[in-house]
Amino acid sequence: MARKRTAVEVSPTTTTAKIGTPPTIDLMEEPLTPAEVLTRFKIPFKGEKDAARKIYGLTRKRAGRPPLPSHRIGKVLRFYWSEIRRWQQQVQNEKAASK
Repeated sequence: MARKRTAVEVSPTTTTAKIGTPPTIDLMEEPLTPAEVLTRFKIPFKGEKDAARKIYGLTRKRAGRPPLPSHRIGKVLRFYWSEIRRWQQQVQNEKAASK
């Protein structure tokens, strides 16, 4: 018997999910570590701790820009590239609108 797939919405700021709504991320997308995110942005770092420090700073709410979307899994943060790309577009649009 085939399993029925249920749509799940994952909030970019929390790990809670709502059943029955369209997905906001691809459920087959692999979560990224802080080092993988920095590598994709071509930001240099020295080791895993340095990568975590740089990325965790971007996930905090600061005046002037929205926080980088992340998902807490246990004690660590994981990221989805599709959400990061949307965040990047949002930040660029806000900068363009403020000029």
